[in-house]
Amino acid sequence: MKKFLIMILVLTMIFTLVGCTNSESEQVVEPSETPVPTETPTPQKPQEPESIIIEGIIESVDEMILVKDVVGLGAEESVAVKIIEQTVWGTPQDFLAVGKYIEVELSPIMTKSIPPQSNAIKISLINEVISGEILSIDEKSMTIKPTDYNNFDEVVILFADNTKWGIEQSSLKVGGQIGVVLDNISTLSIPPQIKAIKVFGVE
Repeated sequence: MKKFLIMILVLTMIFTLVGCTNSESEQVVEPSETPVPTETPTPQKPQEPESIIIEGIIESVDEMILVKDVVGLGAEESVAVKIIEQTVWGTPQDFLAVGKYIEVELSPIMTKSIPPQSNAIKISLINEVISGEILSIDEKSMTIKPTDYNNFDEVVILFADNTKWGIEQSSLKVGGQIGVVLDNISTLSIPPQIKAIKVFGVE
């Protein structure tokens, strides 16, 4: 009898332990209500450009080069370019003259004056500019009657793959007015033939 009671007690303890184990395994772990902290990314400051490339027409040459009809400088129409000791010349300095086309690499640091002023890092191009009436045109060239170009009545303008277009080429019409930035090399023929660096509209 005594042994029988001990067996019942042992079995009761075993069932109790098994029940506790199942109960623990069925417990649902509630998600933590405390939000996990997230790192807020630090906003990156926009990187300043190392230089600004502009192009335009030389209006005056003095202590500074005043460039008008500027392209590449937002809303600014003119800029005063200062030549410094460190300025690199990619073209002969004696080409500087009023009315010529110039391409300049400028320091991004500018004054708030009108017009703004900036130091020239590099003078890339200085080229002749002519304007006139279109006499004839095809896909590769056009003949114009220049307003003033070395007393020539006609000049043949050659289009190249790297010619820049300030207007749509398809908009060119005989009788229209056009402006051209010329390459510095001309043929000896009459009329002379010159490659166009840039073609732009004139009023």
